[in-house]
Amino acid sequence: MNKKGFTLLELIIALAIGSTIIATVLLSAQGAERANRDTKRRGDANKLSSALEQWADNKSGKYPVWGTDWSGSNGQGGAFFSQGYFKADTVTDPRTNSSYLYSNSAPSCSTPLTPPSTIYYQTQNAGRSWTIDMCLESGTYRLASPQ
Repeated sequence: MNKKGFTLLELIIALAIGSTIIATVLLSAQGAERANRDTKRRGDANKLSSALEQWADNKSGKYPVWGTDWSGSNGQGGAFFSQGYFKADTVTDPRTNSSYLYSNSAPSCSTPLTPPSTIYYQTQNAGRSWTIDMCLESGTYRLASPQ
């Protein structure tokens, strides 16, 4: 007797293989999306570091001080922004498309709930060096002033 068609077992195996392939493609696409967002965030942090160096070139080697030269978590207050060294609204977080928040505290990037949309800026050595930290989706990104 010659039967045509698939058995139930063959159909289940085909569906399982198809599901595995689709899941793999979707997971790799999500990973690529996260990597692209993190690349943009790194680029935004690098733009900020260039602006900090321009400031220091014009200010006897000192970097902007939080609370005076740089005030406000939205990056709109203080001479660093008002004098045009850095336009905070020109860099936006790729996930939310809104401006980054800025903080002068050290980040804790150990939990996945830490928002990547915050840039942490700190000065050291009486304003003669700085660090920028960002919590990315793939881990922490740190930039430091040239020593």
